[in-house]
Amino acid sequence: MVSKDFKKISLGIAGINKLLGGGIPENSVVLVSGGAGCGKTTFLCQYINEGLKRGETCLFVSLEESKEQIKQDAIQFGWDFDKYEKKDKLYLKQYNPFEVSSNIGLNSFERYIEYIKAKRVVIDPITLFAEFITNEGVDDKRGEYAIRRGIFNVISILKKLNVTAVLSGEIIEGSKYKLSKYGEEEFVVDGVIVLTTMDGVGKRTLCIKKMRSIKHDFTPKNFKITDKGIVVETE
Repeated sequence: MVSKDFKKISLGIAGINKLLGGGIPENSVVLVSGGAGCGKTTFLCQYINEGLKRGETCLFVSLEESKEQIKQDAIQFGWDFDKYEKKDKLYLKQYNPFEVSSNIGLNSFERYIEYIKAKRVVIDPITLFAEFITNEGVDDKRGEYAIRRGIFNVISILKKLNVTAVLSGEIIEGSKYKLSKYGEEEFVVDGVIVLTTMDGVGKRTLCIKKMRSIKHDFTPKNFKITDKGIVVETE
């Protein structure tokens, strides 16, 4: 639950803070959702880089890209993740989605966040992470109900620990109504930002579909991925 007397956390993305009146509420959990190639991972890296610049300890959990690939993706925008990792300000955790159940459970995930004293957390993507994580570390059912329960449990931990988290989610191509893979994630997070691309024209749009406690513009805005990261057009 977001407090009425909350402060706002900058996403570090030109234009979007203006749309949100300064940023997202501290201690909130926000889903960034979209199809393949729409800029989700760049968004997450930019959010983490903003926290690092502000001296915050950050955790980046990846189930798709390697640590080396994330660092390479970041450095092309001038974000030196390696420097912060060596200073123990950035913790990059890479998991094979087919092995995560044997490596981490909800309890150990919670303890790890507490141990490093993370202020910002990113999970890329939440669907894969939640699919293999439970309180026991292993869920043999692997059914849709178990996945939804996993998503809810992960988000509950993030809220309990009062971190400010941004999660990536996938929108299945052709889906008209779902804002995420299972249509569940958008209901348990505090905010939803949808990124889209228009095939053939190279146009990208961003829309803030939901943000609790904040008055915001629901109108889709064009954005570009420049050599300094994502820039959202607010006019």
